[in-house]
Amino acid sequence: MTHETLKVDTERLAQAAAKLGMHADEIPTIPPGFSVSGSDPLSSAIAAQVPKLEEPVVGP
Repeated sequence: MTHETLKVDTERLAQAAAKLGMHADEIPTIPPGFSVSGSDPLSSAIAAQVPKLEEPVVGP
């Protein structure tokens, strides 16, 4: 097996990094969490599910 010398086009890499950074800056901030104020069974069921939906985005 022969080993091949790897080369990196640093100019293209820098351009790609700048483009990635530009797109990353366009990601909106996470909106604040909310709470369900009702006490009926439907509101209670929704309130139980909200943390499961928020956790992957906001964290535990």
